[in-house]
Amino acid sequence: MASRSHLVAFFLLLLACGVRMQDDVEVDEEEDDVAEEDDKVIVITAKNFDRVLATHPYLLVEFHLQTCDYCKRLEPEYTEAARYLHEVGSVARLGKVDGAHHRVLSKEFAIPTFPTLIFFKDGDRKKPRSYKGDHNAAGILAWLARRTGPVAYELDTVASAQALLNKSDTVVLGFFKEPEGEQQRIYFEVADNFDVILFGVSSKPEVFLEFGVTEDSVIVFKKDEGHFVFNKQIEKDDLYDFIKMFELPLVLHFSTEVAPKLFAHLVRVHTLLFASNESSSFPELYAEFRGAAAAFRGKIIFVFVNTEEPSNGRLLDFFALNEDELPEIRLIHMENKTHKFRPVTNELSAANIQNFCQDYLDGKLKPHHPSAEIPEDWDKDPVKVLVGKNFDDVALAEDKAVFVMIYAPWCTHCKNLAPVWEKLGEEFKDEEGIIIAKMDATRNEVATVQVNQYPSLYYFPAGADKKAVKHEGSMDLEALAKFLRNGGSEVEQVEAKEQVEEGDESPNAEAAPKEEL
Repeated sequence: MASRSHLVAFFLLLLACGVRMQDDVEVDEEEDDVAEEDDKVIVITAKNFDRVLATHPYLLVEFHLQTCDYCKRLEPEYTEAARYLHEVGSVARLGKVDGAHHRVLSKEFAIPTFPTLIFFKDGDRKKPRSYKGDHNAAGILAWLARRTGPVAYELDTVASAQALLNKSDTVVLGFFKEPEGEQQRIYFEVADNFDVILFGVSSKPEVFLEFGVTEDSVIVFKKDEGHFVFNKQIEKDDLYDFIKMFELPLVLHFSTEVAPKLFAHLVRVHTLLFASNESSSFPELYAEFRGAAAAFRGKIIFVFVNTEEPSNGRLLDFFALNEDELPEIRLIHMENKTHKFRPVTNELSAANIQNFCQDYLDGKLKPHHPSAEIPEDWDKDPVKVLVGKNFDDVALAEDKAVFVMIYAPWCTHCKNLAPVWEKLGEEFKDEEGIIIAKMDATRNEVATVQVNQYPSLYYFPAGADKKAVKHEGSMDLEALAKFLRNGGSEVEQVEAKEQVEEGDESPNAEAAPKEEL
């Protein structure tokens, strides 16, 4: 599933979920083990961390950088949550670690980006739990309430069961005649895997009667949707998958915070509505979209992408959509290879959306590969301009070797490579058997190659049996020219192998910078 993981990374990159720590940050070793507080947030250092863990049995820790804009956005929300926990006398506390000054902690817990939140229970630094809730005060408090409370609430009365149902939009109740039996044990084990959903359990006849239960069962209650019953023999994986299906709302509103939940979900097929929530027609359109969603619970996730959000602009690029085309629907399948589909009608009624989704499930749809129109002067310059409509005709021509840069206009690495690519075109412009080309991936897609990062460089050798070779080496002009003259072989790898065979150390070739999809 490599392509899916690349797509996940792509969306997180697009939304700029965090920043990575640079290697040249100064490390402050001058501190003692006394823990100070910054507005009820415990300031954690490499020296006081053990003491803080021993003092606080429930500790959520933010790893941050002072220069990180996303950390600055989280700070007021994090502080608000910390103040609330202090005011109510909660045993849970919030702490923070400056990831630059205390890199030994960042390395110990393999912090990938900033901010990253990790939860520690009972002072155990060997088994921390990654925070997967929303990056706001309400989300933090809800997540902590779940993690500091019981795995499942014991429901001895009908009133206690109703009270639990009123606490959240999604609640799971387990009904077991044997409170210490194997079925309940598995239920508790499954429940511990969910960070936000509330779980309850009961063995009381009056609670069984209230909910019409006669046998051991698990019921998922969704506000505005009803309830859904799992009443077969409980197997751990089956029950987990069943509950996971209801973890998300019927329509997910796409954002930086919910993106990781979406891409971590078991359902790999998403139908996306691209529209402005400020449009006069939006309430009716959204109702139609939501009305179509219920029939596909567990099969397709329905996602609303608000085009008024600036951060969603690159998502429009990814689906090759222009604002003047909106509102629009797209379906994407992220299993193995990524495929996109578009409806045949622009009338976005619930019936049409349902028919579109069902046609996909029935295998009646072909993937949609968007393409810009072929420019009249596409071949006048040394670097030829390819689009979806002429890509295969040029790249797969038997009498030509073709080297293509697939790029995104907003990609910094692509912008840096552009002048080098132009020079490469100039160098090979008079060689009849070689074509240097480029294609804008935000407006064009082809089935010939799967693009997982920007820029992606593909070499198509001349001949009848053309198989694309991806360039993974350095991106300076000399390396690119050598790669091309060597028929698509990575020159650095060949040279490194020769040196190793001769007993020398392998040289550190300059890595090709890319932005992952």
